[in-house]
Amino acid sequence: MLRFFRADPEHFDLVFVANATAAIKLVADGLRGHTIDRGFWYACHADAHTSLVGLRKLASAGSRCFTADTEVDEWLDNGADMPGHEQSAGCASSVGLFAYPAQSNMNGRRLPLHWPGHLRRSTSKANTEVYSLLDAAAFVSTAQLDLNDHTNAPDFVALSFYKIFGFPDLGALIVRKEAGHVLLK
Repeated sequence: MLRFFRADPEHFDLVFVANATAAIKLVADGLRGHTIDRGFWYACHADAHTSLVGLRKLASAGSRCFTADTEVDEWLDNGADMPGHEQSAGCASSVGLFAYPAQSNMNGRRLPLHWPGHLRRSTSKANTEVYSLLDAAAFVSTAQLDLNDHTNAPDFVALSFYKIFGFPDLGALIVRKEAGHVLLK
């Protein structure tokens, strides 16, 4: 299955789950366990599916919804403060999750796939422990997701095999091994 997405098994693992929503929840639960004493903050794009939007409730260190691609680009370029980064506000969490869909379920628009690599290359101290989650369920039903470049790939990719092959109630989470420790707690 990893080969289908050009994901090298040296850099990626695959976890089978019930569906894309279960994959997304697995990441959130992993982050909650990883940051049990301080919580995590969460940012998503306005084009996010309800499965991604619902994670805001689990992010005890705050959340933000980017309303435009330019807001995401500005955050990635400038390292603007996000919920949980305001150390003076008494929150000690700098662990965050940035999630967005590869393709909007609402309007079919495809969002930039380079954001996870941009996030990883960010020099902002605020972005040092920020993980990326790509909801690729809608995208992979009509396009090939290429994870060949593991340095620019998302840390986590949620998939629905139902949308690809028609198998009911089967999904997967592709995990960059460098980020896999988040799921172990």
